[in-house]
Amino acid sequence: MHASRAEAGNSWRHADGELRTAYALVIRANGETAGGEVDAQVQAQVAAFAKLLRNTAVSAPRQLRAELQAAAITFNRANRSAIRAEHRAADALRQAGRTLLTAPTGKDGDFVAAALASAVFLLIALTEWHAQRGHELQAAAAQQSLVHLRAARQQVARPALAQLAARAPSPQAQNRLAAAVRATIPEHAHRILADPAWPALATALAQAESAGTPTRRALADLSGQRELDTADRPAEILVWRLRNATAERVSQRVRSAATRSARSTHLPPDTGAPAVPVVQPQPADVNRRRPSR
Repeated sequence: MHASRAEAGNSWRHADGELRTAYALVIRANGETAGGEVDAQVQAQVAAFAKLLRNTAVSAPRQLRAELQAAAITFNRANRSAIRAEHRAADALRQAGRTLLTAPTGKDGDFVAAALASAVFLLIALTEWHAQRGHELQAAAAQQSLVHLRAARQQVARPALAQLAARAPSPQAQNRLAAAVRATIPEHAHRILADPAWPALATALAQAESAGTPTRRALADLSGQRELDTADRPAEILVWRLRNATAERVSQRVRSAATRSARSTHLPPDTGAPAVPVVQPQPADVNRRRPSR
């Protein structure tokens, strides 16, 4: 992978991870009484997400920028105040947003689609959080922003899913993968296999196998995704999560190999020959008696 493309991919993967962390926080806040410390943390996440959303409009592929800019402008009305905006709880999300600005323009549809899918789920959770706390104007603004954000996600996801589906494994292989889904994620299996994105997920699972991750292990790692409970396209969500996880494993292997290679360059070459001790010359004994003639 070209260096600049890898850098852009890493930035979008970083943003995806922090968006998912923020989503988990907001989901927790939605189950608690309003007015506590968690609400202060959520308000900070709102401010950080508003900045990140603006930055995606600069860093995303050109065809997505109009919808992302509209989403950012609309969502900004949901940012009620700057109070608590610098709460430490949102440091990671703020940093992820700044990283998007400094990275090359994202051209890898997988990573952009994954991050935008996570942004959609976070925005849904924030809409509910505002509604629960009586922030009617902010909830409406977040709902309107969601329309634009979903449109951007669909634009980038559609061709990426089509490319994966075109490389779907054989029907026999898909049956084997479907059996693994039923055994590993039984509570979501019917919806996953009925999702139009299932052929793309089958390809992603087969690719993960080729990269060294057994299907059941990959599915077990993904089975705890909170988004599966509410996603209307659960197979698509698993595609992006799995592609990110596979890319991260490959990246870790590359880094480990590079570290080993760097270490080996500092070691003396092993010729396989036994070491020969170096014998230091001994000084002549000037007092030694000369032999008689």
